[in-house]
Amino acid sequence: MSERTTFNETSVDVAGDALLAQYAERVKTLFDASTLPLTGVGGTADNVTATMDPALDGDGLVRGMGAVIEWAGTSTGGVTLTINGGSAVPVLDASGAALVAGALEAGLMSLLQFDGAAWRILSGLSSSTPGVNRQEFAGDGTWIKPTGMSPDTTVRAMLWAGGGAGNATNGGGGGAFVEWIGRLADLGITETVAIGQGGTSGGDGGNTTFGGIAVAYGGHGADASSNPRRGGGAFAMGGASGTFNQTEGGNGNSGDGENAYWGGAGGGGPSKDGGQSVHGGDGGAGASPGEIPGGGGGADAAGARGKAIILVG
Repeated sequence: MSERTTFNETSVDVAGDALLAQYAERVKTLFDASTLPLTGVGGTADNVTATMDPALDGDGLVRGMGAVIEWAGTSTGGVTLTINGGSAVPVLDASGAALVAGALEAGLMSLLQFDGAAWRILSGLSSSTPGVNRQEFAGDGTWIKPTGMSPDTTVRAMLWAGGGAGNATNGGGGGAFVEWIGRLADLGITETVAIGQGGTSGGDGGNTTFGGIAVAYGGHGADASSNPRRGGGAFAMGGASGTFNQTEGGNGNSGDGENAYWGGAGGGGPSKDGGQSVHGGDGGAGASPGEIPGGGGGADAAGARGKAIILVG
C-alpha cells in the first residue's frame, strides 16, 4: 500500500538514494492517480487515438487513472480509445455499458477514468444521445441491428399491412396491425422488412413482414373471393420468442367504413364516409383512397400502403 508520508528536514540518517527512491515512488503514485489532458485526438469517431503527456510508463494504464478528452467526431456505435500508440481500450458509460450511437459528438469534453479494463465516462455524454434507436420503413428495406446495446435491450417491431381497395359498391378493408416485443439478442445482424402495398381495382392489400418473425395481413379488397371488404387478419409469426399484440383492420362497407384503433380503418361506399383509426390510416370515403398506413380504399378507390417502425431501447 502506498504511503502519504515523506522525508523532510527533520528526518535523520537519510541517505540520498533513499530520499530519491521515496520521492520517485510518491511521484509515480500521483501520476497513476492523476487526471491528465489528452491531446492530438485523431483516428475515427468510433476508434479514437490520442496522446498523453507524460507518456505512460511500463505499467501502462492503471486502475483509477484519469483523463480529459475533447472528442473530434460523432460516434456511430461502440467506441475505443488508443493512447500513445498502445492497445485499443473500450470506452463505456459510467455504469459500464457500451456507448450507443451519438453518445459522443465533436467538441464534447469528457472526464474519463480507467477501471482496470476500460475507460468509463464519468461526465460528458451528448445531451442528444438517443435513448431509442428508431428505424422506420415506408417501403421494402433492411433493418440493421444497432451496435453498442445490451443483448437484453427491448425491441418493438410495429407493422401495418396494406389496405384493400374498393369496388363500385363497397369500400375495402383496412390493413391489420401487429406488434412484436422481444430482445435484441433474438434478432440477426439484419432483418428483411417488406411493406404491403395498397390494393387496387377491388384487390387485397399486401402483407407487411419483419424477417421471419411477424406478419401483418393486408385488408381484403371489395372484390375478394372470400371475406370481401373484411379488414386484415391479425398476424402470423416465425421462430423468435417474444410477445405479440395485434388487431384487425376495420371492415369496408357499402355504408360508412368501420373504425379501427391500431389497424387501418375500412373504406366507405359510394358517397359514404370512411372509418377512422387512432394509430393507423383512416379509410377512404367513396371514390377516395385510404390514408397511410393501411387505410382501406373507398368505393372505386385504392387502399393505402402499410409501414413498419422498429424501436430498440
